[in-house]
Amino acid sequence: MASVCEQQRDYGSAAYWEERYYGGVPALDFYLDYDALIPYLAPVLGGEPKDVLVSGCGGSEVGAELSDRHAHRVTCADACGRLIERVRSRYGA
Repeated sequence: MASVCEQQRDYGSAAYWEERYYGGVPALDFYLDYDALIPYLAPVLGGEPKDVLVSGCGGSEVGAELSDRHAHRVTCADACGRLIERVRSRYGA
């Protein structure tokens, strides 16, 4: 059986994520979802709309929530083309 370190060694590879998400994946937040993250972001984002980059967005809905709830201009980026296409089709981007 592969160790955790051996299993995670390909996390930086676009091919790893393409294979992992082949056939679709539900929305997933690896770290924090919007409700858990916004208390930390709110002081930085302030009241005026800002440009926000969500790097390594995966299947997360955080970018859409920031855009919908706060009128921020959000760019989501990920090395996995399957997930980017899914986000584009879901939000009409």
